Amino acid sequence: MDIKIIEKKTEIRIGGFSVETTLENREKDLEVFYNDFYKDKMDLLNSFSKNKKEYYKLIWQKGLNESNKYLIGQDITNELKYYIRVQKGYKNMIFNKLIYKEYKGRHCGELSNFEIIDVPIGTYAYSYFSIDFDSNKAWMDFYQTGIPKIGYRPKEENGFSYEYYSNGLHDKYELWSLVEKIV
Repeated sequence: MDIKIIEKKTEIRIGGFSVETTLENREKDLEVFYNDFYKDKMDLLNSFSKNKKEYYKLIWQKGLNESNKYLIGQDITNELKYYIRVQKGYKNMIFNKLIYKEYKGRHCGELSNFEIIDVPIGTYAYSYFSIDFDSNKAWMDFYQTGIPKIGYRPKEENGFSYEYYSNGLHDKYELWSLVEKIV
């Protein structure tokens, strides 16, 4: 596994749909979440972002071993630049208004699980994987072997990880994780 370290100096703003789940309910909750995304939410997001290729699957922990949050989204930094500047703090309301305006008269499904997340700046480890490589195994290898082997560890406090798909959700992907040097 070839892992690279990069210092990200600018935040990216990911807008997408999320679910919060516990380890016990993870499999069931994620199945419902993914089905809903592919059936309804993907087209909605694409119409706003004008992007049908790049996707991010974000993962972060809520509380100490309480639950994990998952989000599938796209970089919407440019789409929201003006609105965020004018209406700081009203990100979700602005998105909902834009979507409802664009889809007037069409049932869009529930938008309550739409979120905008700022992917933080910092030191990240990343590695490429083919679509054939199971993502659960990829994460295990990435965290347990790959990152420690190059002298880093995943950042536990405010830890943040994501999968990046540059050419659609059914193509090769990258794993990214905030890391810190082992001292």
